[in-house]
Amino acid sequence: MTVQQSVPDTSGVRFDLSRILDLGISLLLTLAVWIALMTPALGAPACNTLYAGQTIDAGTVCSDNDSDFLTVTYTTVGGWTLSEVHLFVGHSLVEMPQTKTGNPKIGNFPYTDDANGATTYTFRLPLGDFQASCGSVLTLAAHAVVSKVNADGSVRTETAWGAGTRMVAKGNWATYFSYTVQCPPPPPTACTRTETAFAFGEQTFADVGLINDRRWGWQLTVRAGVSGSTPIYAGAGGNDISKGTHVGTLTYMYSGGMLNLTYTMLSNSYSMSTTHLYANDANITTSAPGRFGNLHENLPAGTTTDSYSIPAVDTNGDGIIFVVAHAEVCIH
Repeated sequence: MTVQQSVPDTSGVRFDLSRILDLGISLLLTLAVWIALMTPALGAPACNTLYAGQTIDAGTVCSDNDSDFLTVTYTTVGGWTLSEVHLFVGHSLVEMPQTKTGNPKIGNFPYTDDANGATTYTFRLPLGDFQASCGSVLTLAAHAVVSKVNADGSVRTETAWGAGTRMVAKGNWATYFSYTVQCPPPPPTACTRTETAFAFGEQTFADVGLINDRRWGWQLTVRAGVSGSTPIYAGAGGNDISKGTHVGTLTYMYSGGMLNLTYTMLSNSYSMSTTHLYANDANITTSAPGRFGNLHENLPAGTTTDSYSIPAVDTNGDGIIFVVAHAEVCIH
């Protein structure tokens, strides 16, 4: 699968065409990475241990898919590196290149490459190549040649397979495993109503001095080095959670002057269009979300998670900051 490109000799061109070509290639690579990142996987990858020499845990082989592509990623650990990778993907082990006795012919596997000592390698394959769709069960055989430098400077080389079922009962210990193509989530239903929502905290706005403000909401105390979570309530007028709807959870961690925080809806029945976040070592002085200082707006339809990673300086050194987390939540 190694692709080689031939570039004409342009050394005699005075406009330094090589730099222009380098820039163009960089832009294309950046675009390719951006497209890959903007194409979300449909769930957590399914990972199998990558065993070297049959018993040594040398890493993982993780399979995943989005709507169009299957990705299979080899990752090594413990000082092992990848020298070669060979992959078979099909609907049955019968389709795999093999001897009459059922042993794999890895040299005839359809997807192979030299990994050149990398610790990770990914195959990204169109699902259409296998006529696979949501719910299809694929058979994979993931082989690698792995190496490790010993303490005395010598190099140990082993064959490795993604853990699974042995192909033959005796002799070759090669293994295969199955992967079920994940299905895209159903599209979000129409928004029946929109509610304002706040993460629950120890103090109401009135408790922190906003006694003339009719708005409801809470301020949360977050301590350095302590992670935590708290419910998110929508429509809890008067800070009465019995009148509101528990729509999600706010998780947080404050360490090293950075606040990492994530809103997560309980299900696809709820989504967020906008979030506002206040984080400071002084009590909040406004109940207007637009003045909280941190904003994520125009979130994509159906958004169920939203995260912030922001500096929050503890100027008085007491290890405490105050957080107010607001969201506009769609009830589907």
